[in-house]
Amino acid sequence: MTNAIYLTTTEPFSGKSIYALGLVNLLAGKTDKISYFKPIITVGKKEKDRRLTLIKEHFKLAQAYEDMFSFTIQKAFKEINRNNEAFF
Repeated sequence: MTNAIYLTTTEPFSGKSIYALGLVNLLAGKTDKISYFKPIITVGKKEKDRRLTLIKEHFKLAQAYEDMFSFTIQKAFKEINRNNEAFF
């Protein structure tokens, strides 16, 4: 049985957040353990990603905010510009 789901689209602003909310809501009714992960967030370190915050608070996830993403967009571009794609 699969224990991870990756939601993606081919273009931005296509409604992933709405689908993610619905999917997490569906899964929350079927299991006790849920976590949420977004590989790259588009905000800086000082502000929080609104979607991560929404899902964390709405579903009362025990997961730390910092564990919900890997990179900020700035850090990702910095690593790509260094040709450090192995980082990903």
